[in-house]
Amino acid sequence: MSAAGEKDFIIFNGIKYEWLGQSTVRMTTDDEFVIYTDPVFLDENPPKAALILITHHHVDHCLPEFVAPIRDEKTHLAAFHESYIKYCAQDIKGVRTVKVGQTIELAGVQITGTEAYTLPFPRNSGHTERLGYNTILKPKEV
Repeated sequence: MSAAGEKDFIIFNGIKYEWLGQSTVRMTTDDEFVIYTDPVFLDENPPKAALILITHHHVDHCLPEFVAPIRDEKTHLAAFHESYIKYCAQDIKGVRTVKVGQTIELAGVQITGTEAYTLPFPRNSGHTERLGYNTILKPKEV
C-alpha cells in the first residue's frame, strides 16, 4: 500500500493488477474473473478467486489460512509440486500440478509453467524449486 493507504495497482489491457504484499498479486478482469498468486496477504473482504497460482511452499508464498478465505467450490488452484498443494490447501478439489514447460488449462485459463528463481541465487544454487507462470486469459495474455 502507498503511504496514503491506497492500494498499489495498475490496469493494463483491461486487467487490474493489485500488489497486496510480498509475492501476492490479485489480477481482476473486466468481468470480475479473479486470479491470485501466492496468497499470503489479503485485504478486507477479498473477492473469491477463480484461480490461485502457488509458486512454492515457503510460508511467505503459501499459507492455508490465506487460501481458505478466497477459495470456494468453483476455485481452481495450480502449484508446482503435489506437496505444495497438500501444504497450501485443505483439500485437493479443483487442484492441479504444473511442471516447467507444461501447459494446462484450468478455470478456462491457459497456464504454462516457467522456470523461476530469486536473484541473487543463480539457477544452479539449489534455489530451483520455484515455478513461474505464463497465463493466457483468452484473448488477453497476463
